[in-house]
Amino acid sequence: MFNSYNPAYSHIIFIAKQGLFYLQLYGNVIEVILGCLKIYELMIDIRILLSWFLNINPYFPPVQTLWESTDFIMKFGRLTYKKFFFIDLTATINLSIFKMIMGILQNQINYVAIIEQFTIGNQLDNFG
Repeated sequence: MFNSYNPAYSHIIFIAKQGLFYLQLYGNVIEVILGCLKIYELMIDIRILLSWFLNINPYFPPVQTLWESTDFIMKFGRLTYKKFFFIDLTATINLSIFKMIMGILQNQINYVAIIEQFTIGNQLDNFG
């Protein structure tokens, strides 16, 4: 059925190619966003490691930039979340939400890759 060119199917082929293009574009955009979030996650991990050392000056320019850029994740919701036995769990809760969002984006990338494998994109290229 798809081995020979049939003009009746030309508009369907065009729509399918266009859908495949937008699906690949969507996957690429999500990969870029996920890459940026992985860099931000690395910055958060570095900040957590540096905060364990008491002799690091947080007002030294490179460390201050790191502190200011990761303050949002570390302090968001500090007034909303309750303390548990006088322990502030704000950073832990925020990091778990951040990792959950990254997991959702990774699942979207996997979903796009699976859809691309099962589309007729490879067969559509035969029709020009």
